[in-house]
Amino acid sequence: MGAKPTLPQLRSRIEAAIAGQKQFVTEMKGNKNPQVVEMALKAEARIEAWDAVLWAINGSGALLNTYIKNS
Repeated sequence: MGAKPTLPQLRSRIEAAIAGQKQFVTEMKGNKNPQVVEMALKAEARIEAWDAVLWAINGSGALLNTYIKNS
């Protein structure tokens, strides 16, 4: 196991993950295959989750707090 990433590196990796998932969702739009539809829905959920993490890293826990209150 290597060294832990710095906060800017972590932020950058999360942003790249979000961008990749958004691209996947865009590319799968209109596909009627049930498995592809399910994969796109999961990708959208990952986007929301990583976005909440990114907000927390950037110093705003407000988005995470809404999830905590709704659970």
